Amino acid sequence: MGCSLSSNQKNWFVFFTTLGAGLGASWAFLTAVGTTDESVRETLRLTARVSFVILLTIFVARPAQQIFRTPFTAKLLRRRRLLGVAFTGMHTAHLLLIFYRIQVSESFALAANNIPGAFVYVLIFAMFATSFDATTRMLGPQNWKRLHTLGLF
Repeated sequence: MGCSLSSNQKNWFVFFTTLGAGLGASWAFLTAVGTTDESVRETLRLTARVSFVILLTIFVARPAQQIFRTPFTAKLLRRRRLLGVAFTGMHTAHLLLIFYRIQVSESFALAANNIPGAFVYVLIFAMFATSFDATTRMLGPQNWKRLHTLGLF
């Protein structure tokens, strides 16, 4: 007998699981090699690469289903919301590592000069906020589609 979670509960579960995995792997790596600027940068590259793979999976889900029409690609297409939530979890870990790097390197110029990066995070968190049933309904289907299309690209 399995536990049945609501859509919103699944979102939070996936978000915190991915965030925890990203931070846990980063902590384990930094504990093993030490917290030099280069090792923190390496963890940033790792979380960025994992996020990119998730984003690429989201991006190709629809074309893959249209071309191959397999049960796997159909399931991938149905799970794009959860993949987006996982992307947000991993990118939140990435953001926390950026803040950590700023703190340990005491280089506030790293953050102050990254307006495009800040805008991307606003889009990521706006898309995450509208991955819940109530906020999706509140936004409306056309505005939801606009936001998520802009955010995906």
